[in-house]
Amino acid sequence: MIRKHPTHTASVRTARRRKAIRHTLRPAVVPTRSPPEDEVPIPPVTPDDLEPFDENDLRALRSGWHFVE
Repeated sequence: MIRKHPTHTASVRTARRRKAIRHTLRPAVVPTRSPPEDEVPIPPVTPDDLEPFDENDLRALRSGWHFVE
């Protein structure tokens, strides 16, 4: 059997396949996390902050409801 040279399309297809394999086998890029000093601490809730709410509002907030302005 006489072996023929591959066609241009076949060699392009092989090159694309090898490139895809090279790119998928690269190590994954790990996302960088911001340093902890950039995070702003949440201030504690004081009774003065809760004064405009009545008892039913506070019960709704504790059960998971939230208010939208």
